[in-house]
Amino acid sequence: MQGENMKYQTLFVVILAVLISMSCGISGKVSLDPESRKFYETARLIMVKEEKNIFNHLPDRESRQEFIRDFWAKRDPDSDTEENEFKEEFFGRIEYANFHFREGIPGWKTDRGRIFIYLGLPDKIDQRPYINDPTVKGLIWFC
Repeated sequence: MQGENMKYQTLFVVILAVLISMSCGISGKVSLDPESRKFYETARLIMVKEEKNIFNHLPDRESRQEFIRDFWAKRDPDSDTEENEFKEEFFGRIEYANFHFREGIPGWKTDRGRIFIYLGLPDKIDQRPYINDPTVKGLIWFC
């Protein structure tokens, strides 16, 4: 009887250890250094799901720096030039969004700012001072 009890206790401890190790591995995210956090905070707006997952599971700063270099390099429309036109445009849009769309938070964090960063300037803007409610202003972007 005691031997059977011991088997169950051992089995319980093994299962518990497996579950704990699995739960620790599920998140798998590592803490980010300030430079990596700053990059991720804005670049996640244009990252695909797989890139987010890879970046969040990189084990060290060097791996993240290599990822960042590759991230911008593969988006560079003309690798023969020194500058990365896409990267410059991206950060230019963040500056524009911060200036034009801030609402108590940085403009790039607002809905309009994120849409602007992703799509750029609209082809046409239709302003409707009041839709059905005088407290709500209407602004429609056409891309």
